[in-house]
Amino acid sequence: MASLFSGFSTNVRLLDPGAGIGSLSATVIERIGTFGEKPRSVSVTCYEIEPLLIDYLRATLEEGEARCQEWKIKVHTGIHVEDYILSTARQPNLFQDERPKISGFTHVIMNPPYKKIHSTSEHRIALQEAGIETSNLYTGFLFLAAQQLEPGGEMVAIVPRSFCSGLYFKPFREQFFAFMTLKHLHIFETRNSAFKGDEVLQENIIFHAVKGGKRTTVRITTSRGSAFELDTSSGDWVTEDMTQRTVD
Repeated sequence: MASLFSGFSTNVRLLDPGAGIGSLSATVIERIGTFGEKPRSVSVTCYEIEPLLIDYLRATLEEGEARCQEWKIKVHTGIHVEDYILSTARQPNLFQDERPKISGFTHVIMNPPYKKIHSTSEHRIALQEAGIETSNLYTGFLFLAAQQLEPGGEMVAIVPRSFCSGLYFKPFREQFFAFMTLKHLHIFETRNSAFKGDEVLQENIIFHAVKGGKRTTVRITTSRGSAFELDTSSGDWVTEDMTQRTVD
């Protein structure tokens, strides 16, 4: 997932909502370390509400800070122990008010929670107030994170593919892709590939999108398995059975 980012600016500002123990943020920092010309600064903002994971997340970020310091990169990490949707959707400043807002991220990486939300739930109402009608937590995460990206900012996410079709997600699709440009889509052909170790059955996709930008082509890759390895000749992460094509 981290390899899908096209590059890193002078000052990287990374958002990882629903960070868990920080695995995705850690991979982005490792990815930054592979570049010859590294950014001057890296800021990582994580959201996680599960108290049992916070110490692990803090340890992961501390290790990331140490790596950045080795590379002479100015680094700052922050953990918000709060509900990402409720805290972000209700930042009045995010939708034109006077309090300071948390935005201007250059990169977002996420594996958000997947859960249907009832029409009268607190999350559904907060998202409606934020300007989006959607029936699942993960699309709420995607919408709000896209709002927080700066123009040209990049997003990589692993999510269910249910938002790709159907009437329930049509309002989300129309609003999300009004300002996000799809660049790469990876499809897992089997439901038990992505989270096989956790025995989770879910049709998942990974996608890379950019805020704004010219719509040209989309690279679509497909695999049955999820054991990715680095192809040293191309620099891409591939699976043994991966196929790919490019479409308009």
